[in-house]
Parts: sequence; structure tokens; C-alpha cells
Amino acid sequence: MTAPRNILPDATPGPPDSFCAVPWSSLFLAQDSGWRPCCAYTENMEVIAPGPLLFQMNSFWNGRPMRELRRKFLAGEQPEGCKVCFAKEQSGGQSHRQKFNRLLRKHFPSFPQSDFQEVAELKLLRLSLSTGNICDLKCRTCNPRHSSKWIQEVKSLSTEDRKLVQNWIHWTDENPWSAKAEYLAELVLSQPDLKHLTIQGGEPLVSPEFVPFLKKLVEAGVASGLEINLATNGGKLSQIHISLMQNFKRCYLNLSVDGPPGVHDYVRGADFSHVENALQLLAPSSIDVIVAFTLSALNALDLPEFLDCMEQIRTRIPRIQLSIGTIFSPSSLQLRKLSKASLEDLIQKIDNHRSLWAKDFLPILSSASQKATDSAGLDLLGYVEFLDRTRKQSAQESVPRLADILRLSTQT
Repeated sequence: MTAPRNILPDATPGPPDSFCAVPWSSLFLAQDSGWRPCCAYTENMEVIAPGPLLFQMNSFWNGRPMRELRRKFLAGEQPEGCKVCFAKEQSGGQSHRQKFNRLLRKHFPSFPQSDFQEVAELKLLRLSLSTGNICDLKCRTCNPRHSSKWIQEVKSLSTEDRKLVQNWIHWTDENPWSAKAEYLAELVLSQPDLKHLTIQGGEPLVSPEFVPFLKKLVEAGVASGLEINLATNGGKLSQIHISLMQNFKRCYLNLSVDGPPGVHDYVRGADFSHVENALQLLAPSSIDVIVAFTLSALNALDLPEFLDCMEQIRTRIPRIQLSIGTIFSPSSLQLRKLSKASLEDLIQKIDNHRSLWAKDFLPILSSASQKATDSAGLDLLGYVEFLDRTRKQSAQESVPRLADILRLSTQT
């Protein structure tokens, strides 16, 4: 097990190695579950009484759950709600915790140790907003909580198939971005030290409040001092969005791409032409384009071809970046569900690959290989067959390498 690394302050003595600065300078407003410290936090927090968003934010900030979370980090504990970050670090990936600690150091290089107390001043560095679960796609790696397209599918499942998604059965409602643009802008305007704004979904670009919200920030004169980070599948991206986002100090657009053409289509249920159209719009802009790739058992075996695809994109957009995520849920799609032999073969291919980003995958693949068994997991096979049956698709046609590995597993 890899120990967490302290990557925040230079001061001595510093906070514990498991420390995370999020509860002191970040908040996340989730459409379906209210306020949380960040999008990676998994436990339910205190329910805040209905009222204006600004009132809710102030009430939540030093409420009992936030004070307790800060106490645990100061004591060197790993809070249960933060298990996603620590699991990602142990698997060789980069966690939200590590990224945010670096972000804090970037903007406040001499952030005083004395500011890390259980009761903290509401002085946000980052505000993250979820636009709800309204989405135009139903990716195989997603669920009804984050995609409204999944809802009808889950409702129509047989009793046997429902067992495969039993953790998602209670998410049966659409949760659009109900907060109005002016109230969301009020949150931003209340935080003069805010440096970073993150917007995610669902799919933010299908929300009718997205464009008015950005316009409010531009008109208020705060956009030029803010970095904005948008997560999108790019299918609805337009010149209107690009023109607005270029008013911000810096804009990072995270474009979801989950494999080369064919594999991407199978995983995300969308034609790769959506990616190509988005890249064509973004190429002449000043926006930082980040390909957000989620590595899973579904697309790992086609990783060499994905890296070839990324190199082709880089010839057109030299500033392109790559962000690597890994699957936490559903567990049946985690990398370790592939056979050990297939992962070891993949590691050798990636180690010899010419891509700029190849080496970034090696720690993640190596960690998965150590946990894998001789054959692919039967739950992976069951999940693939379940969605193939429900969506009338074929793994053999779309991801033949994976299909071959799964077939071999049923013969052992």
C-alpha cells in the first residue's frame, strides 16, 4: 500500500501526510445532495434548512460535519468520506486531494499553518457546482445519479438485471440545475478571494442556466480574475460557449474521450465525430483543452490505439493535455478485473510506446496488475453482457480484445 504524500506546505512542521486543504478553502454544491467539501467526498453531510444559497453556504461552512472533517485531517486520520482519493493514490493515480493541495500552494505559497483550525473563516479558493444529472449520454461507466438517460433504462430492467445496479436503484429522478443564474452568481460574487470555479454535470452545456450564469459573471467584471474548469462531453459545444469562456482569466475545458473511435463510441454511446467537432471549434481558441480519459476494464486493452489517437490530435492542437481518471464504481469495471496476463502484456506495450503520455499510465497499470487474478472477473463479464443485451450492442464487434479475454475466462 502506497502511503499518502504530503505535497502541501514547505513549512516545518507541516500537517500530517494524509492532510487535505479542501475543508478550509473549497466547497461543492451538488444538485442532488446539497453542500459537500468537494465532488469526490462520498458521505452524506448535514442537511441545511431551505433558504437562499448564500445563507445555506454560510450555515454549512462551520457546521458540525465540516468541523469534524477538519479535526480528522488535523489528527492525521483518513476520513471515510475521502476514501475515493486515498484509493486512487494507492492505485498509482492522482487524487483530488493531491491536486487541490497543489492548487492552494500555487495561489497562496505562504498559506499560514495557523489558518488550519476546526473553525475556519469562509474564504474560498475554489467553488465547484454540479448542474445536476441531466445529460444527453448514458456512458457505460456512469449511472442514474449523473445521467438522466440512465433512469428509464434502470426502471425497465428485469429483476435479475437490477441486481447488477442495486446501488443505483434509488436514483430514479431527474435533477436539473434548478438554481437560477443570478443566485449562482451571487455565490461567486460573495467570495472576493475565489480563484477557481469548476462546473460539472450531468452535462453542463444542456442546462438553460449555463450561458446566463457565465454572462452574469462577465457582466459583473469578475470573470477576468477567475480560472474556470468545465467538464463536458463536447456534443453541444458551440461558438457561443467558447466566446463566453474566453472572457475568463483562464479556461480549462475537460473533454471526455474514452478511447479511440469505436471504443469511445461503445463506452460512451456517442459517435466520435462529436469529439472531432468539439476539437475543431476549440483549436483556434485560447482555451486550455484537456482530454479527460477514464481508464477502465472496458477500454484499457485498446490503450495503445488511444495514445496513437492522442498523438494525432496533438499535431493539430499542440497545447492539448491529457487527464487520466480511473474507475471506482462500479467495481466490476475496475482495471483489476482484467486478467493478470492481459495487464502484464499491456504494460509491456505501453512501456514501449512512443507517446508523450505513455509513462503516466504505467503506475496505474502496475498497481492493477498486482491485484489481478489469472482470469478476468466474472462480474466484469456479467456487466458487459448485461449492457450489451440491454442496449443491443456487441463487445465482440466494438471491443474485440476485451471480448476475447472474457471468452477465455469462461473456459478456465
